[in-house]
Amino acid sequence: MRSMGYNKENANELYKKISQEVSQGFLNNRYQLKTLNENRQHIQINFILDGKNEHSHEKFNCHIGCVVWPNGKIKIASLNKKIKGGKQ
Repeated sequence: MRSMGYNKENANELYKKISQEVSQGFLNNRYQLKTLNENRQHIQINFILDGKNEHSHEKFNCHIGCVVWPNGKIKIASLNKKIKGGKQ
């Protein structure tokens, strides 16, 4: 996340944004099914994240990997990749 300009002071803002995107993506069927095994379903949710601080003029394509447990809980792990050119 540092490569996108986020730091410790921005951590809560970033976690909130990721959580919102995962919730909205899941509830609005904006996700891709990934691996399924006996305990859980893996999904991926994509969204655009604005950079922060020295990267505030850039946009990043975020790929959020999640695990949906049988009881309906979602666990989040995130990966990100900068969009070519940094702008949309």
